[in-house]
Amino acid sequence: MVGPKVVEKSLKEAGICFMMAPMHHPAIAHVMPTRQELGTRTIFNILGPLTNPADVKRQLTGAFNRDLIRPMAETLQQLGSEKAWLVHGSDGTDELTITGVSWVAGLNEDGSISEFEVHPEEAGLPEHPFEAIVGGTPAENAEAFRALLNGEPSAYRDAVLLNSAAAQVVAGTVSSLKEGAERAAEVAEQGHGGCTDHLGGQLMAARDLHTAARPAVGGWADLPFFDTHWPEIEAQLAAEAREILPPAHQRFAALDLTSPEATRVVILGQDPYPTPGHAHGLSFSVEPDVTPLPRSLRNIFQEMSDDIGSCPETGDLRPWAEQGVLLLNTVLSVPAGDANGHKKLGWQALAHQVLDHSSRRPTAYVLWGNQAQALEKHIRPGDHLILKTAHPSPLSARRGFFGSRPFTRINDWLSARGEPPISWTAPRTYSGSPADV
Repeated sequence: MVGPKVVEKSLKEAGICFMMAPMHHPAIAHVMPTRQELGTRTIFNILGPLTNPADVKRQLTGAFNRDLIRPMAETLQQLGSEKAWLVHGSDGTDELTITGVSWVAGLNEDGSISEFEVHPEEAGLPEHPFEAIVGGTPAENAEAFRALLNGEPSAYRDAVLLNSAAAQVVAGTVSSLKEGAERAAEVAEQGHGGCTDHLGGQLMAARDLHTAARPAVGGWADLPFFDTHWPEIEAQLAAEAREILPPAHQRFAALDLTSPEATRVVILGQDPYPTPGHAHGLSFSVEPDVTPLPRSLRNIFQEMSDDIGSCPETGDLRPWAEQGVLLLNTVLSVPAGDANGHKKLGWQALAHQVLDHSSRRPTAYVLWGNQAQALEKHIRPGDHLILKTAHPSPLSARRGFFGSRPFTRINDWLSARGEPPISWTAPRTYSGSPADV
């Protein structure tokens, strides 16, 4: 992520900039951890454009639900905006869609609000099937982006032209969508070439540099993921300008610490904590000096205290990993401050394969929350213990997590199998520096 100085330079020199909310809006930064733990859409999804710290007077803004466009337009009216379009596509997208009709609540310069529909043909553009704009793998998306900037015809290009045309109408620089689309197409034709070749060169160079190396993952290295998905993910991470968490040497720490042969318990998480200094490659775990603990982890420790009478002294859960508890997130990277920012990179395939591989023998699985429970289908039938409760997030913990006694239940299951129980409060025995893993 970049701050105001870089954004201002980009706007002056390139005429366009991207502002990541946590870097420019302190209030949004404070709610990021809560939004991550909620895992669902809330009012925070619409507060960003409505409380833009740049105090813009004209804006084109998408909404994830048609019912929100009128209230959002009325809010901008009260906030003093001059002109705005609040839009929702009939295919569910939060923009003017190229696949059919879009609904618009328009705040006009006289202060009135009008509601109307927009069709691609109004901009002189054809409709495209939804499948044409869904996207694919990171490598395919990067290639499509290069083609778009190079002016090649596609559904992606027409979607950009349509929304660019609407932005110009709102800005007052054109009088119609058709005129705006034609101007956008001219700019695209004039501007493609050198800069996109440079961008593509950076992406391909990153891919060439990094596809050969395999991470240290012990006995998990034979999973197909490292041939089919990891090269593309690594290339995208290498081309990423933002800070990525956790650091690269800790990204696969869960697999490195707990081998397939040693895995007795699997606890699934979502993605790493987006706060620098917190995540270190294990789900729910944080570095030992982190205080206060993330709220989900605090609730886990509260349930543990109620269940077995005590909890660890710090949020560092590496002692669990040393005893065969695989603490695996379904997504292993996150841009700093951008929870779920890498959920579309393709990481989930690794979690699917780990579940399949680990379930070849009896294993205890802890699936907290709907996202984890949706992955149960990747666990092979067997003599497993599968614990499914609400997520330990503060908004759901009281709906079934508290009182579930997972730690006792796991140890009772292990003992019944003749295996030693997990010492949930054991001190860390790893001999290296906390920064090593």
